[in-house]
Amino acid sequence: MRQGILSNIIRRFFLFLIIFTSHTNLLAADAQESILIEDGRYYFSFTPKILGDRIQNDYSLGLFYTEARRFGGEIRYRNTNSFGLNEIWDIDDSMLAIRQESFEVHLMPVRYQFLRGDMLSMRAGAGAYYNYSKSDNRGYFLYHPAGPDSYNAYHYNFSGHSVGPMLDADVNFNWRFLYASFSAGLAPVYYLDQTQEWYLSPLMSPASYSVSSGEMSGPYYYLNLDVAFDFFGIFSLFGTMFFEYNRLCYRSIDTGITSGWTEIDTKDEFITLALEISILIKMGRSGIMPQIGYGRTFNEQGGGDSYFIIGLKNFGFRF
Repeated sequence: MRQGILSNIIRRFFLFLIIFTSHTNLLAADAQESILIEDGRYYFSFTPKILGDRIQNDYSLGLFYTEARRFGGEIRYRNTNSFGLNEIWDIDDSMLAIRQESFEVHLMPVRYQFLRGDMLSMRAGAGAYYNYSKSDNRGYFLYHPAGPDSYNAYHYNFSGHSVGPMLDADVNFNWRFLYASFSAGLAPVYYLDQTQEWYLSPLMSPASYSVSSGEMSGPYYYLNLDVAFDFFGIFSLFGTMFFEYNRLCYRSIDTGITSGWTEIDTKDEFITLALEISILIKMGRSGIMPQIGYGRTFNEQGGGDSYFIIGLKNFGFRF
């Protein structure tokens, strides 16, 4: 239900900005060209990625509300779905099917560009951070101490909603054939509402245990560096370095064969570094550029994945 509501909100926000872009500022001399396009008052990015057993879609859309390009807003949305097979507790005779999905939103309705020059511009904004994550793990394992054929059913699921305030800022440099942008965002603290359920049968009695809790977590932050080199106004070589950190604090389930089900306070840290290199192909005055490239992630949990990039971008800047 919450996923449907959030998806509707995202779609309506995008629809509003598209309608606003199309109908409020038309050039008198050419009804087909929008002032927003001519003045670079909007920017967007759509980047689907296939990373091993994970599919990730990154969207962003920004708009300057005024012709002076001082006030604006932005929304960034990430959707990830993954499915994989693994072992349970490193037991050889075991099988675990893992299905995960997440939705992450950075909603920045207020952004102010307090420095705007021909070569350098700086912006800062405030808004909200939201994340929905769900994981469903099912499988079986052989528990040798209970006998040669003591197979146990295993089921663990986790769902959580995170929401909190967010601040972000970016610095943009534009000179002839070179464009560079450094941006950072921070949610210093956020509220995590989560539910877990663990099922082990016939090993445990009772077979299942569940826990729900609401805790303050944080911080979440990201750092992003983009660099583009223009070649003859035909295409650009584009590179990205992205770093992300998130700390979760929550009440978790633990188990001991003799002690039974227990609850413990858990702190998880998630660190990801991504490097990307791609080609942006120029598509005339609109500023829309198809993107083709390659990326690699590095993280402590899965070790990292390589992936191809096929997307669209419009930075709202001119070389």
